[in-house]
Amino acid sequence: MDDFLAANPAPPSIWEVKLGAKKDGTITAMKARVIFDTGAYAGSPVSIGSLLLGSSYNYAAIDIRGYEVLTNKTPAGAYRGPGAVQQAFASESTVDMLAEKLGMDPFELRLKNAADEGTLRSNNVPWPKIGLKQCLAELEGRYKDLVAKKQAADRNSTVKQGVGMALGGWPGGIEPSTAICRLNGDGTVSVVLGSVDLSGTDTSFKQITAEAFGMPLDKVLMTRGDSSNAPYSGGAGGSKTLYTVGMAVQKAAEDARNQVVQIAAGVLEADVSDLEIVDGVVRVKGVPERQTTLQKIASMTMGPGARNEPVYGKGSSAITNQSPAFAAHACRVAVDTETGKVSILDYVACQDVGFAINPAEVEGQIVGGIVQGIGQALYERMAYDETGQITTQSFLDYALPSAEHAPNIEAIQVEVASQYGPYGAKGVGEPPLIPCMPAIANAIYDAVGTRATEVPMLPQTIIAGLNRKNGSNGSNGTQHRQGRRSLA
Repeated sequence: MDDFLAANPAPPSIWEVKLGAKKDGTITAMKARVIFDTGAYAGSPVSIGSLLLGSSYNYAAIDIRGYEVLTNKTPAGAYRGPGAVQQAFASESTVDMLAEKLGMDPFELRLKNAADEGTLRSNNVPWPKIGLKQCLAELEGRYKDLVAKKQAADRNSTVKQGVGMALGGWPGGIEPSTAICRLNGDGTVSVVLGSVDLSGTDTSFKQITAEAFGMPLDKVLMTRGDSSNAPYSGGAGGSKTLYTVGMAVQKAAEDARNQVVQIAAGVLEADVSDLEIVDGVVRVKGVPERQTTLQKIASMTMGPGARNEPVYGKGSSAITNQSPAFAAHACRVAVDTETGKVSILDYVACQDVGFAINPAEVEGQIVGGIVQGIGQALYERMAYDETGQITTQSFLDYALPSAEHAPNIEAIQVEVASQYGPYGAKGVGEPPLIPCMPAIANAIYDAVGTRATEVPMLPQTIIAGLNRKNGSNGSNGTQHRQGRRSLA
């Protein structure tokens, strides 16, 4: 209850979006008005949300005006993909409406206008290399398969099926970082960091170290100190930990490896360029029997009388170039026209991950983000009364998706390598969530022909839409008006 009352929630917002296009489907212009309710203090993501709103497509002209409004409510905070999630719901819903107006397939309209490298963003800065079109290429066949499944469904049933899609991206965070890599007496390597293992990043850091140093994964140890004595790593957020800290780890491991090879060159009487480290053993290339162990190298750098300096690699990064990551999603839903219940049958996500250092963890981020997005789209709602007091004060009132709500999810990892991240990796945390709400909303519209403009898209909201569509004013419509809230 304390968390609901005092923690910083994602801010509610209102989006008014107008698109212009030629008859051939070329999108020409966007005009938008954006309002964020930031609570008692300033700090909403109105800037990043407005920037991304006009940046997913190749617009010839844009007019986006953003406003931040202070209200008597708990101050807003950054919640996975702040600003990006909200703008995607507004933008991608409007793109679907435009496709219907033009008589175009929603997929073809997006493919025709999707941003690419060099496309100007809202701030007149061109996108660097991005993988949006590659994601759409991967999605195309799967999207058509979902449409075929929908068309094969029983059309006379009161449960209607629909297919929707959406896209979205995140520019990626940047912040300086430092890491230390040292050789231990037993031949293992310790990596000292200031970052926390918030989402399994330690596993990827181990892989980076093992690859850069040339040793087995189980010989890499991760350790950290508190912020008063640990190497600087910055905050955990913005989809940047692997991107920035990972590069520092790679450099530290390479530095430590070079120091080891320098010492081993004297032991093996070989030139540095002729040496390699394989599975924790330093050996002469092409002559594997001429080798020495890391334990022996360590013994030459530690203890009384040791003649060599301890192996202590240091790596730092201060990346100033972002590596944006995009995703394209599609889903198939079933909507019960008698109850308003929405069931998600299939979900496909294609995401540019740069290079997947740990594919299993990347897939976990994508799948987790989708389930989180399902919660935002269909269940989760923080409601306030007219005085600003929250009325959803516990999980008795605030619904979360559980395992039974998770559909069949196919997570496709598209690799458009970054020229700045470690081994080409990009941040993967935020993008999986961004297209979820509009993909589901567009699928619901495809199923029953009513457009949701507020989230969560509750059963009573859908029934109210059906009543309006059919010219009825049933009790469900009254319930919907009583529960009205702004787009969030």
